[in-house]
Amino acid sequence: MSLPRITHCVAFLLCVTTAGFGSQPGDGFSVQERAGLALVKPQPWSKDTEATALDFKAFVNRTADGALGAGYYEFRTKNADRRQIPIARIVKLVIYPDVQQIQQIVSREDRQTLSSMVDELRAVEAKFPGSRNYLDPFVKKLGEELAKYDSGMIKTEGTWIPKEAFVKSEAGKLADLLKADIRRAQPPSRFELDEDPKFIALKEFANTNADAKRLATEVSAQYQRLTRTEKRSELLSRLAREDISLSEAQDALAQLKALHPDEDPKSAACVAMWDSGIKMIETASGGAKSISNSIEIELTGFEADGTPPQISSKLDTEIATANGAIARFLAGNPPLALSDALRKSATVCVLGTGFGKLKALFEEKRYIEAKDVLDELNSRPELFGPETMRVVSGLRRQAVGKIEQFTRLRDEGKLLADSGKKSEALEKLEAAFSLMPDRDVAQQIGLLKEDILAATPKMQ
Repeated sequence: MSLPRITHCVAFLLCVTTAGFGSQPGDGFSVQERAGLALVKPQPWSKDTEATALDFKAFVNRTADGALGAGYYEFRTKNADRRQIPIARIVKLVIYPDVQQIQQIVSREDRQTLSSMVDELRAVEAKFPGSRNYLDPFVKKLGEELAKYDSGMIKTEGTWIPKEAFVKSEAGKLADLLKADIRRAQPPSRFELDEDPKFIALKEFANTNADAKRLATEVSAQYQRLTRTEKRSELLSRLAREDISLSEAQDALAQLKALHPDEDPKSAACVAMWDSGIKMIETASGGAKSISNSIEIELTGFEADGTPPQISSKLDTEIATANGAIARFLAGNPPLALSDALRKSATVCVLGTGFGKLKALFEEKRYIEAKDVLDELNSRPELFGPETMRVVSGLRRQAVGKIEQFTRLRDEGKLLADSGKKSEALEKLEAAFSLMPDRDVAQQIGLLKEDILAATPKMQ
């Protein structure tokens, strides 16, 4: 298992040579209560191989900073003797590693530090065999530490515990910190979870630990849930805009559906409303096309000879049903993008009802109303086929003709009445009324009849 590096080992190994002693600072007064081993030559000019071991309990560094090879070390031995040895005679100085001071061994890097210490001690033993009796006990203690780590233990705060228990504890701490960080992030998407060192460490734990894996999954789920909430809010705002087009709305809706809208009542309701609207558009579009085709079929070969066509009851029911469904949907005040998309289908259905009215309007000689219906039909030729538009044009010409003839007769009648030719005026107005039963004309006819009756001499 590759563990995150929590802390460095506090133990250390200090190996110095005569060439490197100038880099070891010392104030000349502070006693370093550290035991160790000094390898000392008989004379400054003696060979390094002639060095002997000096075991000490503490030392004072009395070398001169910045002056290579100048000064000395004062050592305190086990017998409390004090020995001053010039730097030029010291070949190497080794500080004994104290495993009690090694508080943390939790990572491969910590293990490598221990292993390097062992290697350095053994290198000193190989070069200076006389040091072996002094250094072997420390090599053994370091080896025991390494063996415990390799057996699956972790040393933390100076105590050895099973690695799994340590990983579980550290993973819990990391997960708690991450969850708090995610909750504080505003907006959540600003928190880059995958780049966070704590999450990287948690995922490393998760590679071999089930508890850590569960916690990493929980943290990731919390982050994803909050970022989904943020993104859903953005999409709901976009879908609420009046200027959004249907294609833009469908794209936003697809994104919203991918963000678990069931987690949020508003999102779920929005998806349901748009799905219903889009389905309505598809249904209405198909229905309008079917209505237009059916009208075209029923009017094929029909001759507009003054009597409008009789639309089949089946088609009339189909038109009424489609028109009612669209009206009910629009009554719910849907988004503009949906109502705009329904406009063409709604127009077909609304105009389609006109074919059912025309026969009654012609039979009742209500040609002005019939013309209004025919004008609407005639204004949207793209909604209907050529046969339909042929019949519409023919019926419209007939209605216009009736209206013009009525208008001419009515106006002539008024002129005659104004000139005192009441009988001729009555004839014209009655002819106009027979074309179109107009209320004003009927009233004028009644007045003329009264005037004519009043002017007729009474028989004695």
